[in-house]
Amino acid sequence: MEKLYPEVDTNDTEQMASTILKVTAGVQDFLNGSFDMYSKKFLNVDEHKFDIKQEVIAKAGFWTTKKRYALWIINKNGIIKDEMAYTGLDVKRSSFPIAFKTFSVEILTDILKGETQESIDNKIVAFKDFVKTIEPIDIATSTSVQNIQKFGTFKKSGRLKVREGQKPFGTWVKGTPAHVKAAISYNELISYYNLEKKFPLISSSEKVKWLYLKANGFGMDAIAFKGDDDPPEVMDFINQYIDRNKMFNKVLESKLQDFYDALKWLMPSFEQKKINKFFEL
Repeated sequence: MEKLYPEVDTNDTEQMASTILKVTAGVQDFLNGSFDMYSKKFLNVDEHKFDIKQEVIAKAGFWTTKKRYALWIINKNGIIKDEMAYTGLDVKRSSFPIAFKTFSVEILTDILKGETQESIDNKIVAFKDFVKTIEPIDIATSTSVQNIQKFGTFKKSGRLKVREGQKPFGTWVKGTPAHVKAAISYNELISYYNLEKKFPLISSSEKVKWLYLKANGFGMDAIAFKGDDDPPEVMDFINQYIDRNKMFNKVLESKLQDFYDALKWLMPSFEQKKINKFFEL
């Protein structure tokens, strides 16, 4: 741009976008013309359907790995825009917890708009504290459950029957996926509270949300729930034992680590940040 159009103010988004379109139009025509030679020489065909066109202009782009990136789009198909686009990142996945998805988008936006590492570090540390106040449903992972009968407890006459030699809770077989264990734990609590006639159990192919739990008397390390019309007894149990730190560390922190690795930054030390804040006061 500086060579072809030195008069353009590179800090002016609208000027840059309109002038870039002129450049890309020439590049587009040149490449499309080259396909005639390519198809004949390398593919031995006289007719082809190769065709490319300019799609978006982005003011900034951020790649974690190949095919996993975010763009700050300022022009799309010739129309002025101011939007973020995400490809291959967890912010696009329906299974990613709602609160974590919203926060990840905020962090990606900050990165694309050039916020400092210190500013982003502080935001992440503050959010980890904020997670303590978020409703369980907003930090739960969404998934569908398969093969509950294969991995879980046997049912007999509407009651869960414990296999011989097993404890009343956590009666799954070795190799049971974590989210299936969580669903089985939900069903075991339904049985424990004698609620089978009021609330249906989670069944195979059903969509659920699940969370990690802190140490509890039932020995459960995770539990699922439906997110709609769940027993108050089960939800009280979840609110009492939800492990918010583990949800942050296992589900969100690893995604943030991908961002930091791509930027060659070190993740913030949460404890050190708290100490620094204390001494600042």
